[in-house]
Amino acid sequence: MERGVSGQPAAMRAESPAAEASPVAVQGRALTAPARTVSVASYWPFQWPLADAAVTLGFAVAVFARSYRLADIPPRLHHAEDAFRRAALQVLDHGWIGLWSAATEGQPAGFAYWNAAWMRLLGESVTALRLPAAAVGLATLAMFYILSRLLFGKRAAVLGSLLMALSAWHLGYSRLALPVNA
Repeated sequence: MERGVSGQPAAMRAESPAAEASPVAVQGRALTAPARTVSVASYWPFQWPLADAAVTLGFAVAVFARSYRLADIPPRLHHAEDAFRRAALQVLDHGWIGLWSAATEGQPAGFAYWNAAWMRLLGESVTALRLPAAAVGLATLAMFYILSRLLFGKRAAVLGSLLMALSAWHLGYSRLALPVNA
């Protein structure tokens, strides 16, 4: 009787449900993985046929929440925002101000360069000052969705991204011209 790698007769290997699985050799013996695996998704009470629509709608809500009346809400520039505004104006006037500047009050000057680029494009306004932080906040939402989808699956990515998009903490810092998001 002919025996294969698994040690079973050829006739038994063909009829066995585990024959479809790929064999794995362990200490000279071939082991087969189970033919069917059970996932957590099979126990979930409903499927997500509208997950892509939920992501698109959630991102649209996040864009609206981070850009609506950006110059007016919050009503005035925070002290630290004003420091980065002055640093960005120095960058526009003088060019290089160094990696650390007294104008940024001990923070790295990279965000001032980022703000200066946006202020050069959009003018010297509160919206131009706060828009880079809103853009970085939206980029973090997109990166969070991609990373959590890779690590935890689509369902967790959709729910986590929606919660992050509506988080008061993330929303508040996305509307301030501070280097917290960058």
